[in-house]
Amino acid sequence: MEARAYTLVVFAASPSAVQQRIQALLTVVSQLAHVPWVEVWIPRQSWHCRLAAVPASTHAIADKLASQVLATGQIILIDNVQQLPHSYRQTQVIETAAITHQVHFYGGFPLGRSPDFIGVLSVMSSQPETLAPEQQQAIATLAGEMGDLLTLPRSPVTAPTPDQSLWHSENASFKAICQSVMRISMALQRCLSFEDLHNHLITGLTKELPLQAFELTVHPHTHSQQRVFLWPTTTVNVPSSDALLGHPPDSHDDGLLSAPPSNHRLEQTTRNPINLESPLDDLNLWRCYPLKVHNRHVGTFKVCLQREALLQYPARGEVLNNLADQIGATVYRLILLHKLQAENLQDPLTHLFNRRHMMGMLSKLMQRVSYGHYQVGLIMLDLDHFKGLNDTYGHDAGDQVLRMLGLFLKGHARPNDVVCRFGGEEFALILPGLTWEILERRANQLCRSIHYLSLKVGEAPVQITLSGGFAIAPLHGKTPSMLIKAADEALYEAKRQGRDRVVGAARPSGLGS
Repeated sequence: MEARAYTLVVFAASPSAVQQRIQALLTVVSQLAHVPWVEVWIPRQSWHCRLAAVPASTHAIADKLASQVLATGQIILIDNVQQLPHSYRQTQVIETAAITHQVHFYGGFPLGRSPDFIGVLSVMSSQPETLAPEQQQAIATLAGEMGDLLTLPRSPVTAPTPDQSLWHSENASFKAICQSVMRISMALQRCLSFEDLHNHLITGLTKELPLQAFELTVHPHTHSQQRVFLWPTTTVNVPSSDALLGHPPDSHDDGLLSAPPSNHRLEQTTRNPINLESPLDDLNLWRCYPLKVHNRHVGTFKVCLQREALLQYPARGEVLNNLADQIGATVYRLILLHKLQAENLQDPLTHLFNRRHMMGMLSKLMQRVSYGHYQVGLIMLDLDHFKGLNDTYGHDAGDQVLRMLGLFLKGHARPNDVVCRFGGEEFALILPGLTWEILERRANQLCRSIHYLSLKVGEAPVQITLSGGFAIAPLHGKTPSMLIKAADEALYEAKRQGRDRVVGAARPSGLGS
């Protein structure tokens, strides 16, 4: 197996395969960082791999910054020229004018394992940007993946084996297996959602590998797990990890789970009977792999082999182990992406959806409106005299009121309504599939019900009121911006009329009553 494992590593590290995999990972990094320019730089090999057309004028700046990352072995983030270390400016390593006009944001992440870093993953933009801690963690993880790829051997050598004849006779078939695993791995690195992962696993595993069944369980949080994929969906009774292992995956040291000894299977059969008449219930055909990234257990991958493939995939075969490692890295990345996407669509103060999500949701609903016989209502609400509340009680009290209003609005929403913080003290409710009369009634109910909301700042009771405007598509607009403008104009009319009320948008001119 040593010779076989080495051949897999050599094939995995072929220059064209590495280039494709790095390029796929750079696409993911660009999505994570929301920047146009991403590159990998390895000075000892004079190796660059760039995503998108990085302007030639920025190359020298990026290389100098990357050299500092490599020298320190630390992540460097610069979103303002004044944040450059004093030594940079003093020795003129970076020309301030150049970075001001060409690179407004730079992030550098070391490639490889400390202390033997081989290069740098750089993310850059000509616009001001920032990276949240979760984004930094995700990109650092991807930099680690790239470092592992780029430190593998580049060309095959003669691998020692006790049985050369066996090695040569099986080499062709084993290389075909490696190629199948590599095709799956390269597809996985392009995944940006669990839906992508599902499609690639269903297509790749069932086409490329001799499997009867497989299951992927994901652990998005420390104490939770969920089965995300099972194939085939209706005919498999997947053995438990206990039945396959004898102890939970987290306690297994070498990271690869194999079938337990026969006496353990008999013991487990007593507690959890297995129907050995069914091929899928033969525990010898199953392999179970824990998915671990950075010592975190992110899931479990189980496969059931076809019986004739047992010799090609021994219980401790590195082929499936390498595939499981790639699936684990992909799952970890998707968990981070999902978390980041949720945070990008959520207002951090009220935990309501933010304006970005509101515009995306309205765009989707407007497509249904354009098909005909479907209406979408929009209510825009604004806290009355919010500036006075902030001035009297302070901004902490204002934040408390906004959080309470967010809870109030969520409590008065239907399951398919979308409640958003539009900005400042302004909120929006998207109400799909209702009539004008129901929309008007809902808006008035919100305005009246807020009077009964009990709020205190310290020991002082606070009474708040709302002004609102509402509009409905397609009557008041067939695009998100038109509908928002109509509801906003109605909101300002409610303000002009004295606040603490809601007003409906005027019927567009040219339409009859």
